Amino acid sequence: MAQRKTVCIITGLQYPTALQHYVNRPRSAASECKRQMVNWCDIFRECDIFYVKEGEEQNTFLAALNWLACCAYASIVFILCIVLYLYSDAPFFNTGLLGKIKNGLCQIVQFIFPVFLVKFFKRIVNYIFYTRNHVLQLIFGTLVLAGHAVFVFDILPLLNIFEPNTNHILLPILFCFINLTFYHLSCTADAGRITPNNVEAFVSLYKADGMLYKSGALCRTCKLPKPARSKHCSLCNRCVHRFDHHCIWTNNCVGAGNLRYFLLFLITLIIMCVNGVLMTTHCLMLVVKNFRLMETSYVDTVTGRLHPVTLPILIQHLFMQQPRCVFLVGSLVLLVLMLLAFTGYHVYLVSINQTTNERYKLGNLYVDNNNAGDAGRLLQAWQEHSSFYNRGLLLNLFEVFFPQFPSKKGSSPVPAKEGSQSIQGGRMLNLKAEAVRQKNKRKDR
Repeated sequence: MAQRKTVCIITGLQYPTALQHYVNRPRSAASECKRQMVNWCDIFRECDIFYVKEGEEQNTFLAALNWLACCAYASIVFILCIVLYLYSDAPFFNTGLLGKIKNGLCQIVQFIFPVFLVKFFKRIVNYIFYTRNHVLQLIFGTLVLAGHAVFVFDILPLLNIFEPNTNHILLPILFCFINLTFYHLSCTADAGRITPNNVEAFVSLYKADGMLYKSGALCRTCKLPKPARSKHCSLCNRCVHRFDHHCIWTNNCVGAGNLRYFLLFLITLIIMCVNGVLMTTHCLMLVVKNFRLMETSYVDTVTGRLHPVTLPILIQHLFMQQPRCVFLVGSLVLLVLMLLAFTGYHVYLVSINQTTNERYKLGNLYVDNNNAGDAGRLLQAWQEHSSFYNRGLLLNLFEVFFPQFPSKKGSSPVPAKEGSQSIQGGRMLNLKAEAVRQKNKRKDR
C-alpha cells in the first residue's frame, strides 16, 4: 500500500504518514487545533495533499527576505551616521584614510539630501544625544515590552502544548524584574554629585596623578575645587566623583555612586537575553521534533520533484510559520554579542581601576603626542597611569561595589536642592582667591 503524503500549502514541506491523524480530523477538531496551535493550523487540514502554486512560495519568502535586508541596510546606515556624528571631532576620524572616507561620505550626504533635511536630522540627534531626555529610556522599555509580547503570544502557547507540565514563565519574569530593578537604580541613583558641602571630602579620596589630574585645579564651570578622577558633565551640569561616562540609555551619569548598578544592569540584561534565545530556540526545536520536520521532503517548484529537507529549507519553513520567533532569536543573538563586548570592556576597566573617561583622555593624549613624535614617553606615562589607581583585583572590585563617600557631618554627597549652593560656593572661592591675590600684591610692594 502506497504511503499517503501531505504537503504544506505554505512551504511545500511534505509530511510522513505518522502525521496523517492530524490531517484527517473532523472539522470541529481541526478548529480546536487551530485555536491552540495559532499559526501552525495550516498543516492540520482534512485533505490529503495541498499543491503549492508555482512561484507563490518563492515570491513570499523573497519578499520577507527583502524586507529583512532593507531593515538591516537601514540599521547599518543609521549606525554609521550616528558614529560619524558623535565622533566627528575625534582625531582618528579626521586624519589619514578614515578622515578621507569621512569627508567623502559627508559630501555625498550633503549632495543627495536637502540642506533642511540634514539640519533637521542634526537637531534630532543633538536633542537625543546631547540633552537630558527620556527618549532612549522609552525606546528601551518598548523593546523589552515587544520581546516579552512575542514570548507571551507566540512562544508560550507552543511551550504549553508541547510541555504542559513545565513552568515556562518563572525565569522570564524573574530575570525581567531583576533587570528592571537595576535599570531603575542606574537611572535614579546619585552618581556622586560634587557640591560645596562635600567637595573637600571628595578631594581627600584620591591623589592627583600629575598627568590627567592636577592638584589644586578648579572646575571651569562650577568654580569648585576639582577632585582627582572627577569630571563636569555638560549634560547634567554638575561635577561627578569618579566619573565614567554619561549613559543616554539611563539618562544619568555613571560614576562612583551607581557604577555597580550599571554593571549589574548590563549583566542581568545579558542573562535575560540569553534566556530568551534559549527558550525560543527550545520552542522551535520542539516544533521540529514533534512534527518530525527533519524527516519531511519539500517540493521543488521548478522541477516538481521531491527532495529531502535541508537546514536552509527548514529555517525557511520556520521563518514563514513563526517569523517573529525566528527574528527574535537572530536579534537577541546579535544583541548578546554586542552586550558581551561592551560589558567585558567595562569589567576590564573595573579590574584595573580605570574609568572610560580616563581611557578616552589617555587615547587623545596618545594621538596628540604621537603626532609630535613623543610616543615613547607617552607610552611610559600610559603605563604609569594605568597602575596609579590600581590596587589589585579584589580591592578594585570592592571599591566599585562599596564606593567611598564622604561621611563627615554636613558633607552629604546628595544635597536637597541644586543650583544656589553651588553658585554661592563658587563665589566664596572666587572671593577667597581674590583676597589671596591682593595680599600677595601688598607683599610685593
